[in-house]
Amino acid sequence: MATTAQSLSTITARALVLHGDNDNFFPVKILVSIFRSIPNAE
Repeated sequence: MATTAQSLSTITARALVLHGDNDNFFPVKILVSIFRSIPNAE
């Protein structure tokens, strides 16, 4: 199952989105997209 912005928008629990300084696997723009898709994410 692919994670989509629509599925992320259904998260009701508090969420903390983190990105490591040396994380070369996920570009920052991916994490920003995830952050913006989750309501009330920090």
